[in-house]
Amino acid sequence: MAKRGKARAREAGPTPKEVVRRRRDRLQNRYLFIGLGVVAAVIIGLLATALIQEFAIKPSSPVALGDEVRIRTDDFQKRFLFEWDSVQRQLSQWLQLQMQYGPDEEEGGGLFEQQIAQLRSQLENPDMLSLQVLDRMIDEELIRQKAVEEGSQVTEVEIREEIERQFGYVQNPTPTPVITPAVITDTKVITGSDGVTTTQVTTATATPRPTVRLMTEAEFQQSYAGTMQRLSETLGFSEADFRKLIETNLLEEKLREKLGEQVPTTEEQVRARHILITPDAEVEDQDAAQQEAEERAEDLFNRLQAGEDFAELAQELSEDPGSKDEGGDLGWFGRGRMQPEFEAVAFSLRLEEVSEPFTTTFGYHILQVLERDPEREMDEFTLSQRRNQAFDDWLEERQQTANIERFWSADKVPPTPRPPQLPAQ
Repeated sequence: MAKRGKARAREAGPTPKEVVRRRRDRLQNRYLFIGLGVVAAVIIGLLATALIQEFAIKPSSPVALGDEVRIRTDDFQKRFLFEWDSVQRQLSQWLQLQMQYGPDEEEGGGLFEQQIAQLRSQLENPDMLSLQVLDRMIDEELIRQKAVEEGSQVTEVEIREEIERQFGYVQNPTPTPVITPAVITDTKVITGSDGVTTTQVTTATATPRPTVRLMTEAEFQQSYAGTMQRLSETLGFSEADFRKLIETNLLEEKLREKLGEQVPTTEEQVRARHILITPDAEVEDQDAAQQEAEERAEDLFNRLQAGEDFAELAQELSEDPGSKDEGGDLGWFGRGRMQPEFEAVAFSLRLEEVSEPFTTTFGYHILQVLERDPEREMDEFTLSQRRNQAFDDWLEERQQTANIERFWSADKVPPTPRPPQLPAQ
């Protein structure tokens, strides 16, 4: 009867205890699944954040930021690898030259050793090289801004021509003249011991030097395409990156020229002559040597004041080998050419006035100004220097006022292969 009663009860449905137990199990399973889902969501979120940080935020984060200057980390890394590769290739070329011509025999290392040591130093210190690359990229952005201000532009034609020039390709070269072998005739008159005179004629053909073979357009295209493929595959440096670099270099050339054109071509100049007295460097007591040189300079000044000829005394007693034979004549010069102490005296003297002895690092001078011109044309060398200096001065000033903040750190420098090894001695 009892068994039959239990069977009827099961047919009738679960007992209250079973209902409670099932409900509790369902809740536990639900909480378990919810917990697992939360954990999975957190893990996925962390992974997504890490991926976004690594492949989106970190590459686009600035490594330098300032007035209209923003250099992204990924652009900095590509440029660093490009420059590192360029240095590595230069080193390989110098190593090949050293192997071809042998080691330098000059004491302290010759040209090969110096160049190789300098290039290897850059490759072995990637952090230092990366800082140089960053500084250069900042300068390029400043130059680009200024070039736009000045209205400078670079055309696609100019970019293409510069690329061709760098690869050694010349379109429409000047035709090479046809050189035919030259026939050289040598005539000698020979008198024998018997007194008989004969004429000996010798002919020879001089082979002309071979002309330099020029690169064809097909060879240029092949070389250019191969280089772009190598840069892209090994460094992540695209053709667009390469062309932008060429454009920036051309903009710098244009800006140099434009700023140089703003430099005045005339300046105040004087024509002067001097007598130089130097202390004896071999004397152990240098204070005594200075005193002796000062006394000689004072004696010369007194002799000039007494009316003796400046040029004659300079030829006789001046210790400046560059002007002594010319009677001390230094020619024309403007400001910035001589030492500051020398210029201060030269541009303060009246015409024909003789200065009292004064000192520079060279020794004791007595100076006389012969001519003065407030607007004398500068010579080509000085003008070229001033024009180049105009760009350097502008860039230095812009660097100081640009308010550039750097976010460089060693972890932003990408890994590089090992540099080439020196050949065995």
